[in-house]
Amino acid sequence: MKKLILAAVLPLLATPAFAADSGMKAGLWEIKTLKQVMDGQDMKAQMAAAQAQMQQQMASMPPEQRKQMEAMLGRQGMSMGSGGATRICISEEMAKRDTPVVDPEGRCQPTKMSRSGNTMRYEVDCTVDGRRSQGKGE
Repeated sequence: MKKLILAAVLPLLATPAFAADSGMKAGLWEIKTLKQVMDGQDMKAQMAAAQAQMQQQMASMPPEQRKQMEAMLGRQGMSMGSGGATRICISEEMAKRDTPVVDPEGRCQPTKMSRSGNTMRYEVDCTVDGRRSQGKGE
C-alpha cells in the first residue's frame, strides 16, 4: 500500500518542476489529480479511496494528535483539501527552479504542460521500484 500511495503521490509532488516554464507564482496552490495510471491500470479510484481513508483516520484522531499530523503536513507545505485535492505552498525558490523540487531523483518526468490564467494542466510519467505510473492533473 505504501508503494501504491508513493507512486500515486509522486506526480503531484513533481508539479513544481514546471515552475520555470509556466510562470508559476509563489503561494498556495491546489492540485487535483484527474487521472492516475500504474502499470496500465487506472488508479484514480484507489487514490481517492486512500485519501478518503486518510481523512477519516485524521478525523477520528484525538484533537492533539490530529493537530500534530496537520502540523507535519504543514511543515512540508501541504494539506489535504476536499474532493481529492491537495494544497501545496510553493515558495519563491520553488517557483524559480526548473527541476523537480520534491523528487530530486528524477523518478517523474513531465510529458505535457499548459497554463491558462491561474490553472496549470500537466501530465507526467513516473518510474518507482520498476513500476511505471502516468498522471494527469491540474
